[in-house]
Amino acid sequence: MHLASFITGQHVESLSADFSSTIAGRELEDDALVAFRMSGGAVGRLWTSAIAVGRMHGLAVQIFGEKGGLRWQQEQPNQLQWTPVGGASSIIERGVAGLSPEADRASRVTVGHAEGFFGAFGNIYADIAELLRARRERRQPSVLACAYPTAEDGLRSIAAVHAAVASAKARGIWVNVPAFNA
Repeated sequence: MHLASFITGQHVESLSADFSSTIAGRELEDDALVAFRMSGGAVGRLWTSAIAVGRMHGLAVQIFGEKGGLRWQQEQPNQLQWTPVGGASSIIERGVAGLSPEADRASRVTVGHAEGFFGAFGNIYADIAELLRARRERRQPSVLACAYPTAEDGLRSIAAVHAAVASAKARGIWVNVPAFNA
């Protein structure tokens, strides 16, 4: 849900969760489905599972909007599939010419070399280092370095997890997620 918040710039306001424990002896759920509504009107669906045989590292993000849909999968981290409404799907490759400054800044290796989850953490560390250098040098940081997760983001994520647990215990009722403002 944090990733959905980061991508949309919206915060999870309410959710409904269904948790399942299918393996005897497990203390925590091993399959969860969460529907959520966000502050700007977006809706989301999150499915996480430890029992989905054959789905290794199945992190995928899909966005559907009035102009089309986007799909990104961790198994193909260098590619973004774009499908405009009424049009054919196309693949946007990481590192090719013509991408946004944000996309260029996030690419650390040349086209043809896999970059993904670990590189994303490296980008966060580099952004925080830029902020610290800018503070020490008494200057404004690069605007591109200001998209790192904050403590408030962490609080929102924890609040969403607690709301999901409460919802699942109450058989999926919709639960409001507390707002945290910096």
